[in-house]
Amino acid sequence: MVEPISRIWFDPPEFWAATQGMTPEQRDELFQTIWQLAEKQEVDSLRKYRFVKVGPYSKLRTAHDS
Repeated sequence: MVEPISRIWFDPPEFWAATQGMTPEQRDELFQTIWQLAEKQEVDSLRKYRFVKVGPYSKLRTAHDS
């Protein structure tokens, strides 16, 4: 059986390209902001960042998951 699951993830090459001109402190602050949005499941806000991907994926359920 396939079960849909919500997922939020970074695209590392796009993240580094988008933050190339930032200081390490600015990158850390941006990462913390995105982490907080992810914890709150604020999907619309997360979609504003091109390096953040939001969407479902399917997890194949095994006998161990039952």
